[in-house]
Amino acid sequence: MTRKDLIKQYAKKAAITYDKADAQFKAVIEVIVDNITTKPKVDIRGLGVFKQKTSNARVGRNPKTGAEVQIPEKQKIAFKVSNTLRKAINTK
Repeated sequence: MTRKDLIKQYAKKAAITYDKADAQFKAVIEVIVDNITTKPKVDIRGLGVFKQKTSNARVGRNPKTGAEVQIPEKQKIAFKVSNTLRKAINTK
């Protein structure tokens, strides 16, 4: 499913125009992004939890030359599916 398909289905289910659904979808994504950058987690009941995780600094290798490369510590985003969604998927 693409973003466009998702918005079309949402617009139909909510009985609104595609443009309004698109604007609402963009707003939700912006709110999630704004919050995950400032808070350690965003919990959306029934869907799951977006969490910030830190990957430790480590030594990697350049695959072309084999030289060691320092990879700095960085933030990652992890998503854990809610039990509600997990059950819905597993019953079909």
